[in-house]
Formats: sequence, C-alpha cells, structure tokens
Amino acid sequence: MLAVALLSAFSLTTLPATSTVAQELTIGSEAPALDIEHWVSSRDGEFSEVTEFESGKVYVVEFWATWCGPCISSMPHLVEIQNEYASKGVQIISVSREDLETVEKFLDRKVRKRGDSDPDAEPMTYAELTGQYCLTTDPDGSVNEDYMKAAEQTGIPCCFIVGKTGLIEWIGHPIRMDDALAGVVDDSWDREAFAAEFAAKAEAKAKFTALLKEASGLADDGEYVTAFDKIEAFAETLPADDRNRSRLNRVMNSIAIKAGGDLLTKTMNSVVDSKNPMQSLTFSTQILREVGPDEKLDKGLEAALLGATDKAIELSDEGRLRSMAIFTRARALLRLERFDESAETLKKAMEDGDNPPLMKLLKEVEKAKEEAMEGSDAKEEEEEEAMEGSGAKEEKSAADKEQE
Repeated sequence: MLAVALLSAFSLTTLPATSTVAQELTIGSEAPALDIEHWVSSRDGEFSEVTEFESGKVYVVEFWATWCGPCISSMPHLVEIQNEYASKGVQIISVSREDLETVEKFLDRKVRKRGDSDPDAEPMTYAELTGQYCLTTDPDGSVNEDYMKAAEQTGIPCCFIVGKTGLIEWIGHPIRMDDALAGVVDDSWDREAFAAEFAAKAEAKAKFTALLKEASGLADDGEYVTAFDKIEAFAETLPADDRNRSRLNRVMNSIAIKAGGDLLTKTMNSVVDSKNPMQSLTFSTQILREVGPDEKLDKGLEAALLGATDKAIELSDEGRLRSMAIFTRARALLRLERFDESAETLKKAMEDGDNPPLMKLLKEVEKAKEEAMEGSDAKEEEEEEAMEGSGAKEEKSAADKEQE
C-alpha cells in the first residue's frame, strides 16, 4: 500500500508498539521511578543502580536498541557528556528493552573506527565504550512504557533529562541535549519556555501526522492529485529552511511516481527547476527504490529517471555528491538493461582514480550483461528447437499425405 510508503518517509527509528499508555508525561512532569531489570555497566562501580531519583542530582534517561544505527552513533557523544559531567552530579542511564543475551552479544562487537581515529590503535568493543556510563536493558518494557509511551515518543534514540527536583526538564535526541543539560546543571535552564516550545512542536506533529494519514488514504483510493495538492499546500506554509519541507517533497515524489502521467511530469519539472542536485538525486533514487525490480518502467518513469540523474550530475561539483549522482545514473541505466552505457558511465568516472563503490557496481553491470546474453542465447536455442520441431512435423505430415 502507498500509505505505508508515505508514512515511512517520516518515521524515525521506531519501537514496536505496546498495548497502553501508562501515563501522560511531558515537560515539568514528575519523572517516574525506574524499574530496570539488568544493569550491565556502571562506570566501574562509580554509579549505583537507580530506582528513585536523588534530589540535587541530574539524570539522563536514554532509550536505545542494538538494531538502531542512530543509537549506536550517539554512544560516543554519551561518553563525552558523561565524562564531562560525572563530577557535577550527572548520571546517564541508557535503557534498551531487548533481552540481556542480545545486548551482551552486541557489546562484544568492535567499535567501528571514525575518520579521526588512530589507524594503528586496537579497536575497543562496545562494552568498553559504553562502560563509561550506565548501560541497561529492561526486557519487560516497563520503563519504556512509563517514559516513551507516556510521553508519546516513538523514535529512538530519545532521552529525558531529569532535573535536580525530579521533574522532566527536556525530551529529545541525545545529540541535541548539550545546551539543555548545561542549563539544568548550572540552574539557568528555563523549563517553562521549553515546555511551551515542546507543546507547540507536539501540536504541529499531530497536524503533520493527520495530514499524512489523510493523504495516504486518498492516494490508496487513487485520488493522487488531491493527495498531492493537500501536501503541497501544507508544505508552502512552512519556512523555507524547515526540514519537513524536504520530507514532504519525498512524499509528493512517491505520489507522483505511483500516479504517473501529468503529475509525474509536473514533479519532474519542479525537481529540474529547483536546480538542487540533492532533489534530483533523491527523486531518481526514489524511482529506483519504489518501482519494484520486477516492474517495467514505462516511458514516463524512464524519462523522469534519466532526466533526474542527468540533472544531478550536471549540478553537482566534483566530490562525493557527484560520485553519488554518477552511481545513481549508472544504476538507472542498469535497471533499463542499457548495460554498455552503464559500464561506460562508470569507467569514465574512474579515469582519474579508483572508486570502490563505482567499481563494485561496474562488476555488477558486467555480470548482469553476461547473464542477459546467456539468457538470450538460451531463448534463441529454444526458438530454433521449436522451429526445427515444427519443420519436422510439417515434413512428416507431407510424407503421410504422399503415402495416402
């Protein structure tokens, strides 16, 4: 269903749904007590297990999962924050809802090195990395229920800053908590101001979700133009720098790809007129992803796909973006079984140096061409055998008639 595609364009990394909401939780609410089953690390015994929050101390209750890429990417930041604030009465408690075996298996993995890492250094494990703060898991999901569900937060990673008086001071992505945490620690944080901001965002999110559901229903009923127009009208009310505009653009792309015809042409023209290489790249990537591999691209989609990739290459400078545009162009040609053009595009791009992703795709193109040729030869042999069989039957029929 198109509804799933549209809604997934906006979802954060989401958690499985649970049955009921435990309580309403927002900025200024009293933080629920913790009932965590497994405390895996404690900063070498520096921190104790927490049930009730101690007055005068600050806590960061963060929710994560082993399968969540953004959660894993946030771990080094959590370590930095804990190291910075450990002596100032701050304790980070990171809570998964997976079973202990799954978490421990993840912790045995080696941490992926970053660009600024010492290439000769032995990589640490995630157990060593997260050992700097309290990493826990609560398989029965009770803490998730009391916090995430009660606050109507569906995406992880997500953290709750619990202030010195035991109230919720801030809710959001851990990467963006630095200023809030600093304010809570030095008593300069304006909770009321943030509460108003948080409530306004929650209201906007509710409207946003309602719009998506309405547009998804219309699109599933074949009312593509109406769905497209509703989203486009809403997008125009947002500030130019609002990141939701790009998200809405992706939804409109999805509708246009499904609808085809004039709506697809309109979207393609809009993408080209934007003179934004990322918009062209996103549109072409969506076509490749959303039209199933067994579905044939009609002439409209083929023209949109090639037009968008051409524009992305034209508008992108040398560097990673241009490489991505060339990669997508070659993938598009491969999808259209224009193997020689795809290979030539990749070879030309690699004239100035090796590019592992392009080289990998080139091998894929060459293999696909070989398989297509073998399939064509096999088909020709089948046709020849069929023709020979037909000829033999005709000869036998003629001979039978002569005997008569």
